[in-house]
Amino acid sequence: MKGDDKLKIFQEIEKEWLIYKSLNVKRSTLVKYENLLNHHILPVFSNRCINEIDDTLVSQFLYDKKQTLSLSVIKTCYYLLQAILEYGSRKYNISLKYYKVILPNEKKNVKTLTKVQQKTLEEIAINSSKEIAPAIFLGLYAGLRIGEICALRWQDIDLKRKTIIVCRTVQRIKSCDKKKTELLIGDTKTQSSHRMIPICKDLFEYLKGLRPNKIDNRYVLNNKDQIIDPKKIQNQLKRLLKQCYLDNHIHFHMLRHTFATNCVEKGMDIKSLSEILGHSNVNITLNTYVHSSFQFKLDQMNKINHFLVDVVE
Repeated sequence: MKGDDKLKIFQEIEKEWLIYKSLNVKRSTLVKYENLLNHHILPVFSNRCINEIDDTLVSQFLYDKKQTLSLSVIKTCYYLLQAILEYGSRKYNISLKYYKVILPNEKKNVKTLTKVQQKTLEEIAINSSKEIAPAIFLGLYAGLRIGEICALRWQDIDLKRKTIIVCRTVQRIKSCDKKKTELLIGDTKTQSSHRMIPICKDLFEYLKGLRPNKIDNRYVLNNKDQIIDPKKIQNQLKRLLKQCYLDNHIHFHMLRHTFATNCVEKGMDIKSLSEILGHSNVNITLNTYVHSSFQFKLDQMNKINHFLVDVVE
């Protein structure tokens, strides 16, 4: 390599970009970027000059990853590639052969609990003393994410106003030495994820019976000062599913999907649902949840059964 040619190597630009990006993103987001770069992007692009990376190479990379990664992860990989290349181009005045690649806009196939599965899960949870019980009802009747539920404190729940304030989340990420993991409590996923949720009647009655006499900063799930690891909740759910003979492919996020789908089928307006879920825009809610069950569609179609008008002679 001659002169500044070394600066054109993708891996060198990637390291600079990560340092630059670390100034304005959360640590959990940075860890996510590093994982995607190390496991997926760098094995393909690390030693390539950025002015040699073109549309064909990027398109082939995304196509290959489509076989093993979800669309959301592929989109994040594409964002990282695009951001790093454009950063290098601006900083070092390098002309790129790369232009924008059109990504597929596939509609998510969201899985939800059936009515029978939901009823079975609720019946066994209501009699459980473990942390999974309130987690299930907060997922099914408030649509909270598992990290938001684990980080929820009693001071965030106002039973007089019947509201839940969602203002923090917890997740397990790699520690600074990258050899271990640690629980990180931080702000919610996005600014829109910081929200106030109205408490429905059934959830209100459940929380009222669960609430301790003294309201302080203890966590809702265990009524202690020590936060619960989301992984523990996931493991408790697996054991509960086995106990009530439910599908072991059910995962916790399906409770949030079930909540949203139930809201749509009950006629809740999409704007309200979007704000309750903490989505950044209504389109995310529309593209994800407005695809109700076949039975609901059939019931709606049956509303136009009597379209023939009696002929009066």
